[in-house]
Amino acid sequence: MLKRLRIVLLLILAGVTAGAASGSDRDWRQQALDETRRAAVWTLSRPEQNMPAAAMASAPTWQIAVRLYENGSVAAEAAGAGKSLRQAARAAGQNLTAGGKRKFSAAQLANIRWFLTVRGPKVNGSIVSYRRKALEIVGDVTAVRVLSRALVRKAIVEQKEYLLRQMNPQYHAFYKLYDAKNDLPETRMRTTYTASALWTLLQMHEFKRDPRIAARITPIADYLLSMQVQAGKGKGAFHYSFDTTTKVKELRFVVGSTAKTVFTLLELYRSTGEKRYLTAAQNAGKWLSSRVKRDGRVYPVRKLVPHSQPAARPGRVNSRFQRRNSTHRRGLPWRQQLGRRTKLAGCVAFTAAA
Repeated sequence: MLKRLRIVLLLILAGVTAGAASGSDRDWRQQALDETRRAAVWTLSRPEQNMPAAAMASAPTWQIAVRLYENGSVAAEAAGAGKSLRQAARAAGQNLTAGGKRKFSAAQLANIRWFLTVRGPKVNGSIVSYRRKALEIVGDVTAVRVLSRALVRKAIVEQKEYLLRQMNPQYHAFYKLYDAKNDLPETRMRTTYTASALWTLLQMHEFKRDPRIAARITPIADYLLSMQVQAGKGKGAFHYSFDTTTKVKELRFVVGSTAKTVFTLLELYRSTGEKRYLTAAQNAGKWLSSRVKRDGRVYPVRKLVPHSQPAARPGRVNSRFQRRNSTHRRGLPWRQQLGRRTKLAGCVAFTAAA
């Protein structure tokens, strides 16, 4: 039942348009692109003639500037104006190819990238061509105004393939940072990213069964469980990261990482029924509860010192309280000094390794 509900909600969301523009709003963009391209192609075969209705109007209300891009560089540019969108588009198209420095063929104009800026009554926007379609440009982003089920399904498939590619094949974990320039992922596997990726893969697998995901669920889950503290004061917390180069787990435990991992553990228990996931989630919940102060605030991070190293002594206490009663503290062990300060001040700010 829960699975059906999720699928229904996803499909309902996909059927809703995201700020869908009206039909006329979409039409002017496509019309501007089609008319400008048509005029440019028409002028190629009739360089000495003017296309009907292409003459400059005495008081133009529409303006179109067009640029052609090839291999990332501007190949040609022109502008046109007119009393109507059609007039302005035809003028811009003719000016683009008539007497230009570069000659284009009809095939080149069909495959080259068009970029138009259109201004007119209640219209001010930019357009880029993609597969002969006029797409809206907002800033430097192509806006897709209509969301369909097909687009959602396509995005799900693409993101699934991306996640499967980004998983470390040896440790079945996920990293955070990627060096695009050198095509290298970082060596630190992050617990929170691994948990989030596994949760997403579980949803994708439930939406549509995939044997590749099924084969990876248990290895990724085993990695997550290996990152959880099994005993001591930190029982239930998750190491923040694991370095694949040094083979060392980071002795830092972040509340956010553990909290997000709980959702994945509960989803694993729901989908597999294995008690170990529920137990791990319960232990994580107990540790999270221990991080909450009496006033509701949360200790966000806990750091531990390796057992092989001696515990570091606390750092400097608040200097205002350190100056007060300094003569009374001389000769006392630091723990007694700290207790004395706490009684005198009510609260003490200090830094400790544990």
